[in-house]
Formats: sequence, C-alpha cells, structure tokens
Amino acid sequence: MNAQFKLVNIIETEYSVNLNAVHTPIVNIAYQIGQEFYPIFEANQLDIIVHARFVDKGTRAELVHNAVKLSFSLIPLKDIVQLDDDKGIKTNSPQIVDTLVNVSYGTLRGILYKNLSNTPYSKVYLPLIPSNVYSMKKNK
Repeated sequence: MNAQFKLVNIIETEYSVNLNAVHTPIVNIAYQIGQEFYPIFEANQLDIIVHARFVDKGTRAELVHNAVKLSFSLIPLKDIVQLDDDKGIKTNSPQIVDTLVNVSYGTLRGILYKNLSNTPYSKVYLPLIPSNVYSMKKNK
C-alpha cells in the first residue's frame, strides 16, 4: 500500500512520580505499557496515546506514570485503519501502524528519561520494547 504519514503533534498528557516510595530497589521495579488509538477519519489523523508505568513488584504501588499523545497525519487513513466491534481498531496494513507505535514508544522513552533525570528514579529506564508485544499483525 502506498501511504503517506508524518508526525503532526506531540503532547505529554500525564506525568506523576510517587516520591513516597523512593526506596524501592531497581530490581523490584516492573514496568507496564499500553497504547490507545483514536482515528479522526475526516482529518486523516491517527492519535496514539502510549503509557508507561513503573510499579513496585511487591506492593504494586505505582511509582511513575507517563503518557504521551502523538498525532500523525496518515493518508489514506480509511484504507489503513478501521474501527472494530470492541471500539478498538483493526488494520490491513499492520506494518504502517506498528511503525507509528514504535515511533510513539521511542518518543515516550525520551520524555520519560528527561522527566526522571533529576529524581530518585533517574537510573530506571523504559527498555526497548519488542514490536511483537504491540504488533497489529495479529489483528489482521
């Protein structure tokens, strides 16, 4: 498929740090990720919100939460993304959507690194996330 896409906007939508749990050793910190898709068909725009949370493995207390919304112009959106019955999306072009999600997580990693640089969590990083974790290929 011949598609055109470009990044239009980046907005940090959420950021919080729990400074009451700063003594959690790094080995006891787990991360959780997630993404949400919001197609705006009339504008040929796909908004992707990616989240990352660091939690204490033992207490499950949330230590850090960061979310970023990236808006992409994606032409022709209606040929790439469709709504599914569960109010999510499906695609017949998973490589395109996976690329945009990969860009989104990379952006979140950088923003999270900047945000945590002067906190007790400055040594905690969001690792590179293998694309099979979020791939749309299974949703063909």
